[in-house]
Amino acid sequence: MAESAAVITFSRHVAERHAGPLCDVPLKKVRVIPLAPPDLAPLLPFVTNRQQTAESRSRAADILRKHATEQSLDYLRGFPFEEVNFVAAATQDRPTKNLGLTAEAVRRVVRERRGNLKLFMTAHLHVGATWTKLPEIVRRGQFHHDLMSLPDLPRDVHAALFHCATVVVHSSFFEGIIGSLPFYEAASVGTPSLLARGPHIDELLETEPTIEPFVYDPYDIDRLADLIVDVASNRETYVKAQAEVFGRLVQRSWSEVATEYAQAALSGVVARSAC
Repeated sequence: MAESAAVITFSRHVAERHAGPLCDVPLKKVRVIPLAPPDLAPLLPFVTNRQQTAESRSRAADILRKHATEQSLDYLRGFPFEEVNFVAAATQDRPTKNLGLTAEAVRRVVRERRGNLKLFMTAHLHVGATWTKLPEIVRRGQFHHDLMSLPDLPRDVHAALFHCATVVVHSSFFEGIIGSLPFYEAASVGTPSLLARGPHIDELLETEPTIEPFVYDPYDIDRLADLIVDVASNRETYVKAQAEVFGRLVQRSWSEVATEYAQAALSGVVARSAC
């Protein structure tokens, strides 16, 4: 970075807290270029207007069952994804992602509040690991058939999982972008999200304060459990509110992002030549 003509970050908080103080990059050399929101809808051509219907959920469930059959996931070969309320959490199990909080919130909904709920994660379950809380929550609570791991999903299966889900939960402490990819992906296929507060969410709140009701303290398990229960009871309210946010954000295209990358590279070269 010291020798580069320009440095690109995906968010202002990374530019101000990481590129400068940690990497000693002059802020005048940093170009903040937010990503365009990813859109999963083209992967599910049977989804109309980003809305979940009984028919679309059934067809998405068929994709998930087909994948389970191909991967010899016996418990899920005939699983009624379209009939069961479930939380989806799509990220790898790393310390910043806080998947243990998501798991514990769902466990409390199921075991203490007698909720009818499952949790599907795309993270590998590292049995016996002590650097993550997730395996111990599963082991101690005998949570094996309420929390299931579906790692390495193809893109269309990932989209189907999000479309079938009651809600997507992202408990991450930190993301390098503005907002979070699961939020954008879920909204693109008509599914609401719940988001842990962090610098990435605070930066999104500056332009989209309407997402505040969907944000929770990343250490507050009971608050997340409350929100999950509320979404299950009032899903369409959440869908409508988040669809409006996504509709504004998706106006930014990847073409614009590419153009800004090129401009950043060229401006850095020009500035360097002038020196």
